[in-house]
Amino acid sequence: MKKRPYYDKIFLFSLFLILLWGYLNSSTNPKHQLFPENLDDDNINIFILAGQSNMAGRGGVMHQVWDELVPPECSSEPRILRLNENSELEVAKEPLHAGIDVNKTCGIGPGMAFASAILRRVPNFGTVVLVPCAAGGTSIREWSSRNSFLRRRMIARAREALRYGGKIRAFLVSRGKRYRD
Repeated sequence: MKKRPYYDKIFLFSLFLILLWGYLNSSTNPKHQLFPENLDDDNINIFILAGQSNMAGRGGVMHQVWDELVPPECSSEPRILRLNENSELEVAKEPLHAGIDVNKTCGIGPGMAFASAILRRVPNFGTVVLVPCAAGGTSIREWSSRNSFLRRRMIARAREALRYGGKIRAFLVSRGKRYRD
């Protein structure tokens, strides 16, 4: 039987186009998957989470392993978003500082409980955007220096959050063990 390479090339090219079309129209596009399109710019409330290990979250971490137990007050909720390490909004979930505080194992911190408490107390508060910036094992001096990496990163992440609309409502700071120096 005689081979028909021409038809094989057409078949492969058609298959390629179908796969490409499927990829481009799938839900893997980060903007569609990560950024909820129904956000009201006037109802976005941004909170910057800064400081040391207590803010970064060490709850549930033993021997550099997080137990993955999430208390009910820290559960994910569609109205609580976080700015992830790629400066994209996504539904927040513990550990909030995963991908941000990369030198330590992250666990439960106060950010999700804070956001949940706001929404319980004021149901029509809108969307809460949490911007994790904390870094465990750092000193207050590292945060207070005008040109420090931590401070510049926090300001840059706050600006990135503002690109999505809304207003910065507060800077939440929690210290860790290295607060004396």
